[in-house]
Amino acid sequence: MSFQRKAIALSIDGLGARSLGAYGNSWFKTAHFDRLAAAGLLIEQVLATRPDERGSLGGACDRVLEQPEFEWLLLTDDRQVCDHLQDQVANATLLQPQCSPTPVDDWTESELARFFSAALEAAEELQPGQLLLLHTNALTRCWDAPLTLREALGDEEDPPPPESTAPPSLRLEADSDPDELLGWQQIYGAQIQVLDECLGILLDWLEDQPADERPLLLVTAPRGFPLGEHRLVGYPEPQLYDELLQVPGLILFPGEGLAAVRVAELMTPEELLGLAAAFVENRLSSFDRFVEQPLPASIRSVVSRTQGLAAIRTGDWKLIAASEQTELYAKPDDRWEQNDVHDRCRDTVEELLAELAAVPE
Repeated sequence: MSFQRKAIALSIDGLGARSLGAYGNSWFKTAHFDRLAAAGLLIEQVLATRPDERGSLGGACDRVLEQPEFEWLLLTDDRQVCDHLQDQVANATLLQPQCSPTPVDDWTESELARFFSAALEAAEELQPGQLLLLHTNALTRCWDAPLTLREALGDEEDPPPPESTAPPSLRLEADSDPDELLGWQQIYGAQIQVLDECLGILLDWLEDQPADERPLLLVTAPRGFPLGEHRLVGYPEPQLYDELLQVPGLILFPGEGLAAVRVAELMTPEELLGLAAAFVENRLSSFDRFVEQPLPASIRSVVSRTQGLAAIRTGDWKLIAASEQTELYAKPDDRWEQNDVHDRCRDTVEELLAELAAVPE
């Protein structure tokens, strides 16, 4: 079969949706992510399903890669992801992880910039009938953003943020110093700004391509990065709150005039990768269904699982179930999942537990 299309799927481990301006962040600017959202399609509710599985890629490729009818290419700096996928893709390239022990002087010297430089080289070689998967875990592995970017996110009276380049993994005590958490939040924000600059270079390259040769661009993530919303910073223990599960879903579709479209339906990273694959295979001519007949979030649910925990999300509710307890949050109103109402909505809990039990692990 002859293919005339190509696509790039960018998977950024640790990129939570709420850190981007297009998803409501107003603390710092993410101009190029906003630019991507303005030029394409934004899925408002993309939920990770396996946030701790196989080097954090979350199993997002498994079902899509079962019977590929075109060439998958992989570039990653995550050895576990490379080991897991190398037998399923036509070509797998591992970029050896590196990290400066101190913050870099300029964002162009960062680990993210190094990855995106290699990603651009791979994108320039992309041929019709190929899907290039770019996966980086630099955002969860190496916090090397310049001190100037870190400090710019604090006020004059705030203590300086840490100079560490090792991302934290800890549970905050009830009497934890709020300045400590603020410092970690500043560094993460600085990392997102570095990532935003890197994305801008990729978008510039796309715009320079002839219109009939541009690949589709998908940006998503296998999980976010908790920053103290439930007293967890990083990944010290299993959890399934939305700061971990809700990730971006941004698609730049070439040549269709589809711009600044927001879709509220629930989706997963696996499904987004499936859309990119369908595009390359010529099974998806456009994304008009998202514009003309988007599926209401209320008609479906998404199940997420991690060690000893499971969660089910519908348009109206989010249930988190452990072996001996449950939590229930009203959606979308309780965005930060602070008001557990499971003891007041017993019927809803039972219904969601039954639905969750019916979904195979």
